[in-house]
Amino acid sequence: MKVKTAAIPVLALLMVSSALVLFPRTVLAVAKFAGVRSSSYGIDPFPSPAGWGNALNAMASTFPGSQPTAIWIVGTVDSSIGGTNLEFPSDGQTHQRISFSGADKHEAYLDYFDQNGVKVFLQVEPGFADVNALMDLVLARYKHHPSVIGFGVDVEWYQNVTDGQPGVRVTDAIAMGWESKVKSHNNSYRLFIKHYDKTYLCPTFRGDIVFVDDTQQFSGISGFVNDMVDFADSFYPNTVMYQIGYPDDRPWWSKYVNPPKSLGDALVAGTRQECGIIWVDFTLREVLPTDPTGPDTIPPSVISTNPPDGATGIPIGTPITVTFSEAMDASSIVPAAFILAGAGGNVSCTASYSGAKATFTPASSLADNTTYTATVTTAVKDVAGNRMAGNRTWTFTTEQASNGGGGGGDGGGGGCTLSPVGTSDNTSPAGMVLALLSPVIALAVRKTMRKIQS
Repeated sequence: MKVKTAAIPVLALLMVSSALVLFPRTVLAVAKFAGVRSSSYGIDPFPSPAGWGNALNAMASTFPGSQPTAIWIVGTVDSSIGGTNLEFPSDGQTHQRISFSGADKHEAYLDYFDQNGVKVFLQVEPGFADVNALMDLVLARYKHHPSVIGFGVDVEWYQNVTDGQPGVRVTDAIAMGWESKVKSHNNSYRLFIKHYDKTYLCPTFRGDIVFVDDTQQFSGISGFVNDMVDFADSFYPNTVMYQIGYPDDRPWWSKYVNPPKSLGDALVAGTRQECGIIWVDFTLREVLPTDPTGPDTIPPSVISTNPPDGATGIPIGTPITVTFSEAMDASSIVPAAFILAGAGGNVSCTASYSGAKATFTPASSLADNTTYTATVTTAVKDVAGNRMAGNRTWTFTTEQASNGGGGGGDGGGGGCTLSPVGTSDNTSPAGMVLALLSPVIALAVRKTMRKIQS
């Protein structure tokens, strides 16, 4: 990160009025966006969806007329592969320098933002992974959410996986290509590119890009505002966002009664174009509320399944697991709450629950080379008694048997119901012969073993 050892020699900005004197503008900016940055490494424990909503709304209320907005990191640097870890399950394909998480960490939060008027820029830290491929994967996964309004790249991690290194400069051609890729998913989407050093961002191309400054390590508010405003002026008239509130700057911003307001007002007063004020998650709990208020009325949702939707080649003995967005009422995770249907009808199974994960195990192996439809019904509920808003249904296909022997059976109950395991069938002619010969075979084996041992 960029280090600031001294402030530009101007009067300290202790009030917004003094900022107006220091930064006279013919047109004053407005805070179009106000909100927070979220990352998997910046805050622990990670707030609930409602907790994030409280922080976002508190920021937006600080800047009247602003849109509650989150910079929401969904892909972090994975130095082990020189690329990015996307925090959701794989699409089943192989992607160079891109790894995936076993569960989706973001679906439940985006669902909440959809329902509560929050807007989201999805961000990645690309490393050496192909940025266009990351855009396609992330937006294919999440663009169905109306809360999503754009995609961001932290250029400090572009072609770089080493902390403290600045990454590689983004040329005009690269920025133009990234913006085109983002808009190919939705023409209203906006690309943002972020860096603490403006020279690492496209020199002349502007398009519809939002430029984000995350500089830190200042000695005081005057140097902080001067540097940020200089960044904004370099990209005028494009929208800029300021990512602020870093721990290294705590010694001076913590002296203000309301740090987001004091810093944000000074930045808005010094900026000519529309801007955004984004508080970083490292210090979020120090300045904003992150606990939900009132009773929990948010319905749970399924954030991942295994096998995933559309998966093929699934072993016939694989149990089905479902991960929920929150802790569930274990008494509602019962076989009747899950339906597994194949070509021969519904399949009987057992059910178990631990943490936020339910496991449904078929009573016998599934049939090979068969497509199954799995459904978690609204019978499941969270610990507050909220049921899912609707059934969650997906499909998967089992593997082709290598020996042609076939798998176990479809058929069995009207849903995924608990069934006893059946006993072997010795009533067929082959079964009767096998039953008669079994003692003879066992005796022969014992005699052979005695000879070997002697």
